[in-house]
Amino acid sequence: MNYFIKIIISAIIITLASEVAKVNEKIASFIIALPLLSIITIFFLYYETKNIEKIALFSIDVFWLVIPTLIFFLSLTWLLRRDFGFYPSMGVSLACMFVLHFLTVRVLNKF
Repeated sequence: MNYFIKIIISAIIITLASEVAKVNEKIASFIIALPLLSIITIFFLYYETKNIEKIALFSIDVFWLVIPTLIFFLSLTWLLRRDFGFYPSMGVSLACMFVLHFLTVRVLNKF
């Protein structure tokens, strides 16, 4: 039952944002920029485990991994505005993000 609720809540947020983006991209980007999925995940994690340490670790991991994610948005915008094409722009931007995620995780594992 919990899986079904998680799927429905996630689907509602994604659908809402994609539908709002058709009308107003600023409001849609605000919806997505809110850490709704992280907050919902934290609530579910607490409800299911009551493990405060696990939640604290999840929270700090999300913080550190948001930073390399920002390169995705910057590179995607830059490439799209230079007529690089949608799919190539997505591919290059995702590759940049994954490389930075990999490097971030490697650096964090040293500390």
